[in-house]
Amino acid sequence: MGDRRDPAVVLEDASSHTTADTHFHDAMSKSLQQVLQQIDKLQKQAEQLRAKEVSQVVASIRQAIDHYGLTRQELFGPALANTRRRRTAKDRAGPVTPTVERAARRRAN
Repeated sequence: MGDRRDPAVVLEDASSHTTADTHFHDAMSKSLQQVLQQIDKLQKQAEQLRAKEVSQVVASIRQAIDHYGLTRQELFGPALANTRRRRTAKDRAGPVTPTVERAARRRAN
């Protein structure tokens, strides 16, 4: 049958409901933003820890290889011991810098 309350009260209730929704949305956005910032911070910490651990593991492996005089065959087995990637001229030349690229373009023109 309809709302029999004073129209001013109904309007006030509706506006306070919107304000409550806005506050809720703002609180949720801030919480989500905080969580995303925490995730970013944790990912950076994880990357730093991994890099440190990898460095320590590589040093430990190199020390063991030197200590025991291990060969490629002992480490990787006969199938991988003799496989060496051949270096191409591009590999030997090193990385191409913008200056090298510009010089090459000038020569080509």
